[in-house]
Amino acid sequence: MNRESFFHFIICLSISCVFLAITTIFQGCKGNDATRQLETAEAIIDENADSALTILQNIDTSSLSRESDKAIYNLLITQAKEKNFIAIENDSLITDAAEYFLKAGDRQRAMKALNYQGNIRRERLNDNNKAIISYLQAYQIATELDDKFWIGMTARGIADVYGDSFKGKDDVKYSQIAYTNMKESGRQQYIDYALLDLAEAYHTARDYEKAVKLENDVLDSARVHQDSYLEYCALKTRALSCYSWRKMDKSVKDYEKVCQSPFANKMDSTYLAMTYAEVGNIEDAYRIKNSITNMDPFFKNGIYYRVYRFQKDYEKALHYAELLDIADQERLTKRIDNNISSSVISYFELMDENNRLQLSLRKWQFIIAVSAALIILIISGWIIRNLVLRLRRNASEKLVLADQLESTLKENGKSKEALQKILSTRYSLLQELCELVVTSTDSKTAQKKIVNAVTNIIENLSISGDKINELEKEMDNTHGNVCSNFKADFPNLKDIDYRLFLYSMMGLSTSSMMLLLKETKIEAVYSRKKRLKARIKGSDSPRKDEYLSAICNQQF
Repeated sequence: MNRESFFHFIICLSISCVFLAITTIFQGCKGNDATRQLETAEAIIDENADSALTILQNIDTSSLSRESDKAIYNLLITQAKEKNFIAIENDSLITDAAEYFLKAGDRQRAMKALNYQGNIRRERLNDNNKAIISYLQAYQIATELDDKFWIGMTARGIADVYGDSFKGKDDVKYSQIAYTNMKESGRQQYIDYALLDLAEAYHTARDYEKAVKLENDVLDSARVHQDSYLEYCALKTRALSCYSWRKMDKSVKDYEKVCQSPFANKMDSTYLAMTYAEVGNIEDAYRIKNSITNMDPFFKNGIYYRVYRFQKDYEKALHYAELLDIADQERLTKRIDNNISSSVISYFELMDENNRLQLSLRKWQFIIAVSAALIILIISGWIIRNLVLRLRRNASEKLVLADQLESTLKENGKSKEALQKILSTRYSLLQELCELVVTSTDSKTAQKKIVNAVTNIIENLSISGDKINELEKEMDNTHGNVCSNFKADFPNLKDIDYRLFLYSMMGLSTSSMMLLLKETKIEAVYSRKKRLKARIKGSDSPRKDEYLSAICNQQF
């Protein structure tokens, strides 16, 4: 490759790197902008679902590079569509979100995702078997988080599934849980609808009297809060409860009001026609029936049955009754035969297995913790034992020092008078020590006192100060200024070396000097004496033989 080609390659490579960097920065900025939009949408979605939906629809999903942002988007777009009554055809997006949040440990978002997953499975996919599992998972998380609002929301989903299956007792149970927790959340609109759900649950359980009482309470609240849609729903529910309770006059009046509402639909008119037929208002029943196109055959047969029964045309009434019974059985079978109980049992069996695994894990954690504690105790015991042995060894060494001091007093010639003078005038503890050695050598109490006394002496003799200086002066007086001359000939030694020389002059043993110099090993004293001897031998001091004699414990 020639020089021109080489430079051309370098230029192309540089341009590519710059382009890649710009692209990365641009994508990062887009990603950050999308993240901010997600945060905004999540903050307003409860109160302004339409605005949140607009924000989410304007996000370029290809800019969502992080898995967390994708999961949040999937949750929010599902939540926004449901709140804006937009049909969601499948549960793939919300299932991906729920799985991500469960794995990531984001329990709050996992709870919401599971709840909306349950809604889609129940309302759009008509799969209550899977819906009940989603709701139960969400309910468990909400309970663990003690989130009153979401306990209410998830319990309502469970109640709806039981209501679809005509399981009135379970419907009432979870509807009551939903209502209780919604009251604690303090969100009035949700409280009213939770009370309406509870009324419908009592209707499913065939406790029509209680259902009507609660429906009256909902109607009162709807009028106080001027919620016309809630009033419409409560009135329609009360009309059906009165019909089932055989309070036909009240049912007719309620259905007539319902059909006058701007929210009324074809089914409301169908129920009104059924009610008219039940009370014998044949003309109005047929009028409404004929005005409704493509009426569900179930309700059409129901109207004919009631009309002919009222007219006492029992042959035709029986014919339509049989058709009605067949259709009723099909509808009932479809709603009941959905293995809800099996799904719930499977879920709780799975939870029991998970709890057993958790219990086993905690058992092993306990065993490991106990084992670790025992190991720590054993190690601590070993350390304490070594410390005790070390303390005993130190005590023994101090007793040896006491014996050494006594021997020094007995054997040293000129040093004896100097030491006795210091001991009698300034170091009375050492004098008492010697008396203890002579008078109480076998007594454990005396040995403890000796150890304490020697410790005190070591503390006093092991520091620079007046006491060391006085000993040096006494050695000077006894041995012709030997300490002063030594310091003058070797002015740059360490303080510990001067003390080593002093103790050698006093005739102390190596073990005694180890204690007084606060060394941990006797080898350290030998090494220090060896270095000091080498230093003295290598000097040109005229008194080096005298110093070496002192180091070698040779007395003058």
